[in-house]
Amino acid sequence: MLLRRRSLWCLVALSALLLLSDGCAGARPQGSVAELHGVINLLRLDSRTCWILETGGMRDKAFYELLGPDRLLRRLQQENLRARVRVILRPDQTPICGIGTVAEVVEILELQP
Repeated sequence: MLLRRRSLWCLVALSALLLLSDGCAGARPQGSVAELHGVINLLRLDSRTCWILETGGMRDKAFYELLGPDRLLRRLQQENLRARVRVILRPDQTPICGIGTVAEVVEILELQP
């Protein structure tokens, strides 16, 4: 019974966290979990290559430099791919290409070519 209550509590807490992290471009503290959706683009600067997730519209556009496990990043490396991903925001890290906020991909939720 105690185990069932703990599992239920964990599920409720996780659901609340996901509802609060809606993928908006607003500032979040280091290590925040966020669900982002947008378009993946390749950015080449000098010898550096970065995959950037562009979110929002004209008024609330934001850029996220994607890092994370190779098995996830390989699936995201396609120009103009629409993606919905769960990330951990790392605003204290400097982006390799100097654009946007570093976002560590932890889960791919949806991909659309």
